[in-house]
Amino acid sequence: MIEVIRSSKQTIECNRCNSLLAYTHNDIQVGNNQFEYNLYIICPECGNKIELNTGRQVPFWERER
Repeated sequence: MIEVIRSSKQTIECNRCNSLLAYTHNDIQVGNNQFEYNLYIICPECGNKIELNTGRQVPFWERER
């Protein structure tokens, strides 16, 4: 019998339509503002932009001017 030890999918709940979504790193989109990168996915049910909390800030030398 094959057992899944770790799945590459992560789950998150949409705060607009309450859908439970499973996503992989290929589904993540990147946006940025002056101080940090914003990682997000788009809910296919309602189109809501769901920001993912990474806690990573962009070092000053990587920021766009």
